[in-house]
Amino acid sequence: MTSVMGDLNDRLKRLYEDKLFRPLKIDSSTGKVGHDAVQGKKFPTYPYLGSRFGDGSKILFVGLDIGCDEERNGVQGFSDRRKAIEDKSLADHNPHIAGTYFIAMYLLRDCLVSCPINKCDSE
Repeated sequence: MTSVMGDLNDRLKRLYEDKLFRPLKIDSSTGKVGHDAVQGKKFPTYPYLGSRFGDGSKILFVGLDIGCDEERNGVQGFSDRRKAIEDKSLADHNPHIAGTYFIAMYLLRDCLVSCPINKCDSE
């Protein structure tokens, strides 16, 4: 992982700690939410941060749904989340992540037309 990705992971982890984990009393190991208003709920995962992209625009989608690739008794970290998503073919993903993928392709269509993915990856 590049230092840029490591820095992004660290910054997002601090943001999640400050804005979600502490205020909602989420246990960072188990994901169990201790805040009275949402007691009994579980925080699923950190967001998926892709590792295979070019130098063009990037979009971060954050979804808090819990899918079959989430960990039952813990919070899925960045590298585990990346592995759960990147190591599957698109056909094997649930409709939510597949839809997110296609929305990202639509939003980045101008970049994809001017800089095909295979060209960006090789630069």
